[in-house]
Amino acid sequence: MRLMILLLFTFVNLVASIPSKGCMLCSNVLIERHPNEARVELEKVVDGTGCFVQNLKCLGNDIKSETFVQFNHGRTGFLAHGAQELQLQCSDEGRWRFEHSELGSIAVESVSCLST
Repeated sequence: MRLMILLLFTFVNLVASIPSKGCMLCSNVLIERHPNEARVELEKVVDGTGCFVQNLKCLGNDIKSETFVQFNHGRTGFLAHGAQELQLQCSDEGRWRFEHSELGSIAVESVSCLST
């Protein structure tokens, strides 16, 4: 019995002393509200590397709508015809980032999804 208690105590201390992974510290990204906002679908999951990612869908008000995804109160964004899907990655610093081929890496504090 003593051995079992000792093992349990050792295991609890070991788990408590393992440093947390920074990429698991991101909370849900802030969604900005606007009068002409589109529908947003969010899904926060753990990827293959053990880090949080947040999948975001920006859905237009109808099939022919254009959507405009904006980051950080309109500082950066992009327009597309129809729905847009993107993925935010939680960095080792515990902050959301968006990687884009043309825009580069963007630190994301908030997101808005607008529709025409």
